[in-house]
Amino acid sequence: MIQSSQAFILSSRPFMESDNIMLALNQHGELLEFIAKGTQKKSKRKSHLEPLNLVQLSLRQSKKNSYLSEARCLRSHSNIKNDLKKIALSSFICEVIQKNMAQGDPHPGLFESLKDGLTYMNDKNGHYFIGVMCLTKIANALGVLGNYSQCALCHKAFKENEAMWCSTRKSLLCIDCGNQERESESFPIKYRKALEFFKKCDSREWLKIKLTEKETLTLLHYLKGVQERQSGKTLKSMDFIEMALAN
Repeated sequence: MIQSSQAFILSSRPFMESDNIMLALNQHGELLEFIAKGTQKKSKRKSHLEPLNLVQLSLRQSKKNSYLSEARCLRSHSNIKNDLKKIALSSFICEVIQKNMAQGDPHPGLFESLKDGLTYMNDKNGHYFIGVMCLTKIANALGVLGNYSQCALCHKAFKENEAMWCSTRKSLLCIDCGNQERESESFPIKYRKALEFFKKCDSREWLKIKLTEKETLTLLHYLKGVQERQSGKTLKSMDFIEMALAN
C-alpha cells in the first residue's frame, strides 16, 4: 500500500551500508519513520530529504517497515540553513518533537505550528528567536510545557517575581523552597508572562516580538529542563544553541 502526504524531515540516521532511517512529521501531526534506500551514497533523492525540508512523500508499507517510494522537496528553508542561530533553534525544535512523540499518537495542529515557525524564521525579516515562540506552542501541544504558575514542591501559587528556577530539579520553585535548593536563581514574572502569551498568541504576532539573547537563553533553558524532567530524555541540541549564540 502506498501512502502520500506532505511532511517535514526531522532527522536521519544511517542504516545498513547504504540506507538511512528517516523521521518526519506529516500534515496530520503523525510521526513517520521510514527507510530511504541508497541515500547514504549518491542519490537523486538525497537532497530532497535534508532535515527541515518540507517534502511530498510517498511511502510503501511492508509487514514490518515503511519504505520511501518518492520524495519531492517543496520548500528547503535555505535562509535558515545559512544562519547558524536559526538552524540551531530549528534543530532544537525538531529534537523536542522526536523525543516527545510516538508513532500512532498524532498531535493535530503540530504540523501547522512547525510550518509557521520555519516559514517565519526563513523570512528575510525573521529572527532566530521566533524559534522560542514556535517551541513554546509545540511544547504546549505535546503536553511538556510544564507548570509555571505554582511551586513544583509545595504547590503554592507564584506572586509577581517570587519564582525561582532550580536547575537540579528542572522545576520552578517559590522563594522558600528555592532558597533551600542548590543552583536556584530568580525567574522573573516577565518570562512566565511570555510563556503564557506565546502559548496562546497567533503565529502572525511572532514577527512583532523582540527577545534579547539573555531572554532567549533563559526561556530555552526552562523549556529544555521541564521537557527533560517530564520525558526523562536528554536534549542535546542546547549545546549547539549556546555555541551559535556565542559566535
